[in-house]
Amino acid sequence: MKKSSKKDEVNALAGLGKVQKFNSRGILMDGNSKTGWQHIDKRHVSGTAATKGTTLFPKHLGEAKIKNLIMESLEKGQLASVNPKDGTMVYKYKPNKYGIDEMTTVVTDNYVIKTSYPTSGKSVITKK
Repeated sequence: MKKSSKKDEVNALAGLGKVQKFNSRGILMDGNSKTGWQHIDKRHVSGTAATKGTTLFPKHLGEAKIKNLIMESLEKGQLASVNPKDGTMVYKYKPNKYGIDEMTTVVTDNYVIKTSYPTSGKSVITKK
């Protein structure tokens, strides 16, 4: 991880709203259209910002269960890769519940959850 100052951390979080949930591996912020809960909700839950091929969480899962699953993916998932240029971390997790076999969660170098989405499972929806 790169060393960052308090100013860098404040700047990274500016404009992302309130903290929704957090653990030692990531912080789920309200976010915006590109990062955090707002991005995840519009692109991978409601699907209002989804494009062809985007995967969505199963419709029967409520917001609270999805947020808990996102945090669980960081706690129990495997760190699959770290981008050497910007420090972005990609976690892969196999919950094997709610009709989700596998999911991906992406965290910035400042531990802000950028996105999270299911990748496979019988209840995972793929936007057509």
